[in-house]
Amino acid sequence: MLRNEEIKTLVEALPYLRDFKGKTVVVKYGGNAMLNDDIKTKVLQDIVFLQCAGLRPVVVHGGGPEITAMLGKAGKKTQFVSGLRVTDAESVGIAEMALVGKINTDLVARLNVLGGRAVGLNGKDAGLIRAKKHLADVYENGEVNLVDIGYVGNVEKINTELLEVLLDNDFIPVIAPTGVGANGETYNINADSVAGEIAGALKAEKLLVLTDVKGIYADYRDEASFISTLSFEKAQELIIRGNIDGGMTRRVYPAFQAFECERVQVLMTHIGGYPRHYDPRAVQKIQSVHPKLFIAGHSHILKVIYDPVYDLLHVNPGAAGEFGFHKVRTAVRLTIDGAEMRDMEVGEWPRS
Repeated sequence: MLRNEEIKTLVEALPYLRDFKGKTVVVKYGGNAMLNDDIKTKVLQDIVFLQCAGLRPVVVHGGGPEITAMLGKAGKKTQFVSGLRVTDAESVGIAEMALVGKINTDLVARLNVLGGRAVGLNGKDAGLIRAKKHLADVYENGEVNLVDIGYVGNVEKINTELLEVLLDNDFIPVIAPTGVGANGETYNINADSVAGEIAGALKAEKLLVLTDVKGIYADYRDEASFISTLSFEKAQELIIRGNIDGGMTRRVYPAFQAFECERVQVLMTHIGGYPRHYDPRAVQKIQSVHPKLFIAGHSHILKVIYDPVYDLLHVNPGAAGEFGFHKVRTAVRLTIDGAEMRDMEVGEWPRS
């Protein structure tokens, strides 16, 4: 029998269920939130409910704590560079066992017991997730250096045909965040990135990120300032102020943002490097987008450089927030009028 609280929740959910019926929803589930058995059961019950209500859920799971535990049992130490796990040939095999052989099969079995129709997948299945090596960006001596951290990958392409077939036949795809390279090699990929790429490729209506991190605060020192709903514009503001940082940035903000202001094509990213020393990912975007204004940061050092090779203005505005190693807060302002950029100003403020 349903309790009053459960009945109230269902009544409140009915308008949303009507609006989202038949729509694809990608659910990213991972981290320490997967370690509590009661929470895990409730999450999976909700996913089965979404399917029963007519939505098309896709689950992408992580498994960092489990990978760390299995590496420890094998006598291997865990090392992170720029928030990503250094993964040698032996470690990627252990990660694959944890993600595919243990976590994925467990989630699929639990979903099916609860009445769902779940199918376990990883990046190698029908080339679901094509990947290439990721080079970590490390800031040293005022420069961004790219470091090979092993079998860690970036998503190149998602095989949406396989996922669409499963969704059209009322299955719940449950995906482990491993990718396959050009030569069949396995890559361990950040689960948040995989979920975002799959949501984009499927043109999903929603991407839900489930985590044990409470969320985002207008003032991180005040729990009463918790933000339950966040617009794109507000996210931009909070990133600039430093309220959103680290792994949370990856969850709320795309790696690259391209748009047109007046008649100037603009490309923005966090880590892009500098002219003649661009991050390889930035080079690909520059060559495809052809921006006239390229804005990138990471170093917290203000620089403005004209790039004659790509005929663009590179702007690193430094850091306007309170967090980081910079001694002075900085920002850049300029006027864009039609196809013209002019009247650039630099602002400096002491850190509080």
